[in-house]
Amino acid sequence: MRPPNTSGDPRGYNTSMFNTDRAVKTALRRLGYGVSPTVDIPSSTILRFQHDYNKCADRFGKWGKTDITSMLDRHTLNALETALRWSEKSERRHGTPSANSWQSLCKNLEHLGCGKSRRYSAAPAEDLEISPDETRYVEILPNGNGKLRSTASDRALRANVMDYERHGDVIFAVVVLPPQDGLPGGRDKPFKCPCVLR
Repeated sequence: MRPPNTSGDPRGYNTSMFNTDRAVKTALRRLGYGVSPTVDIPSSTILRFQHDYNKCADRFGKWGKTDITSMLDRHTLNALETALRWSEKSERRHGTPSANSWQSLCKNLEHLGCGKSRRYSAAPAEDLEISPDETRYVEILPNGNGKLRSTASDRALRANVMDYERHGDVIFAVVVLPPQDGLPGGRDKPFKCPCVLR
């Protein structure tokens, strides 16, 4: 399955959204790819986006996949529109800049092996079991990753942010914990904790 042409444009991609090279460059920059407005888009950047998008398509099956060609064909432009709309929606819902949301998603899926031998299972996130005398929260870093912290100690664990959920006025980060010092096996089952921006 290919990335959908959600615009229904008869040319096979959204020609009003991507009517110039500059519009394509702007979209790539909004997703966190370093593209200069004054030079052609490097084929390596297109290739990186195609790889990133296909990793995400493994998680969001309805997205479809694009060929890894380093060419800006209609399928890649449809993929770019899908990725941009997902990131902008995430920015509106959670206040996280679209570039951070997309790059964090791609990095987290890379860590989990999506698109390779392992795939992320979108099982419901569980609440983290905590003792009554402590509160845990996820500190969201500028790069979109997080640290699991506790009010009972100064210790922090690296946390890969998979998604966000809103419960009333509180935003929760859905995270997994990679293997690290103090947690050699990691924790690959998603759980949720309140989050704060650094």
